[in-house]
Amino acid sequence: MAIINEGRIIADGSISDLSRDAMGSNRVYVAMKAEAAEVENALRGTEGVTEVTPVLGDQEGSRFEVRAGFDVDLTGKLVALAASRGWQLSELHESPFSLEDTFIALTRRARTDRGAA
Repeated sequence: MAIINEGRIIADGSISDLSRDAMGSNRVYVAMKAEAAEVENALRGTEGVTEVTPVLGDQEGSRFEVRAGFDVDLTGKLVALAASRGWQLSELHESPFSLEDTFIALTRRARTDRGAA
């Protein structure tokens, strides 16, 4: 696959490789039935986690978007964290980035790179 912006190829490769390059991290949504501040602090202290963002949800408990490098077994770490604390998981899923997310990130980067040159 090739990403074309303003008539120029700015990136090419598999969709997976382009997403990894453009987004830089994996994204997982997790919800636990526990106090939000305690869960957030534990998530931030989890090895490999680079970003934790609270997300409003319909379910009872605490919901977060958690990011880590693609080389980190993030879902495994989150399951282990919940088990070690005795917290019930009510949601846990990876949320791959869409082709649109990837395209936007790559075209923004290309614009920034051109502006810096």
